[in-house]
Amino acid sequence: MGTAIVDNTGAVDAENIQAQFFVERSMGNPMECCPPFSLGTGVQRRIDLYALFTEELIEITEGTRASARITLSYSPGGQEQTKEYNPVLEFYNRNALTWDDDRENASFVTAKDPQIMGFANNVMSWMQEVKNPAVDENLQKGMAVFEAVKSYGIRYEIDPTTPFSEFSENEQAVDFLQFSRQILQFTNVDCDDLSVLYTSLLEAVRMETAIITIPGHIYAAFALKASLEHAQIV
Repeated sequence: MGTAIVDNTGAVDAENIQAQFFVERSMGNPMECCPPFSLGTGVQRRIDLYALFTEELIEITEGTRASARITLSYSPGGQEQTKEYNPVLEFYNRNALTWDDDRENASFVTAKDPQIMGFANNVMSWMQEVKNPAVDENLQKGMAVFEAVKSYGIRYEIDPTTPFSEFSENEQAVDFLQFSRQILQFTNVDCDDLSVLYTSLLEAVRMETAIITIPGHIYAAFALKASLEHAQIV
């Protein structure tokens, strides 16, 4: 979740320091942050904060704030003491994403969603009727899913409110990225949404995929069954 700095400003060493992190109504139980440790007087240490949130968090459609609790128990001079700190957390909506790490968009690829699996498997059933044994099977799957999405009525259109070309250049900007099921409900979607939908559908039929970002754009890729050498010859 983040980090905290534990600073021993006392006159004696602090032993058996234990740290817990908890957010009311968003976590079932406090999480231990690290194994117990000791700090000499005037010494500080940075610790990681961990959290295991409940499923209710994914239902947040509007940003909200919550009070967290960091609890430190320790033993200065052999006497146990406890201190609490209450930082305020800001939860964005479930579709929020920042592009400081583009691997995070994989969280929106939901290949096991029943609606996505149904869509993809229906396309595969149709493909069996026109399958060409001379063409790489995965290439045919990619082509079939691409045509199916287009026939479904989904089109690429730059989102004027959160254009990827601008938001991807600002690591602090909060973008809006949809889950695969949501994307099927709209006709015009941005490149990041299309990449999520396309890879979700291909992953649903057990294909290895990737989402690749370049300056100002994002697109999907998938692995062929053919080897690199064979693909180069073809």
